[in-house]
Amino acid sequence: MSVAISGSTLVPPDPVTVPSAVDDLMAGWSQDTEHPIVSGARVHAQLMAIHPFTDGNGRTGRLLLLNLWLLRHHYVPMISEPEEATYYTALQAADAGNFQPIVHAAIQGISHTLGIYEAVLRPPQPPTSPRPPRV
Repeated sequence: MSVAISGSTLVPPDPVTVPSAVDDLMAGWSQDTEHPIVSGARVHAQLMAIHPFTDGNGRTGRLLLLNLWLLRHHYVPMISEPEEATYYTALQAADAGNFQPIVHAAIQGISHTLGIYEAVLRPPQPPTSPRPPRV
């Protein structure tokens, strides 16, 4: 059954070709020498263009593909808000061969994750109480 990508004009490949397209993508990725963030973001975008599932492509791609890749390379996972227009705009740019915006989105997601980690790990500050008046 053919699928459509909501909000995109990209037409995913014929379902018959999806298994070989995913195999080719993964085989090429294993030989990749780019920086792990660049490589992970690029392959994530390429998988989104293949759109192998009828539902859950974005969640699967971000969780299993991009975040496991980042963790494997000693980076924190990317927490993103996929509803943001910048994410979809970045994927559309990748569909046209420009991967810079999706790499930037990945970097922003990693930065967001680090901000959350810092907030959680920051030692609690003792409550400040007003100083007694000086006599």
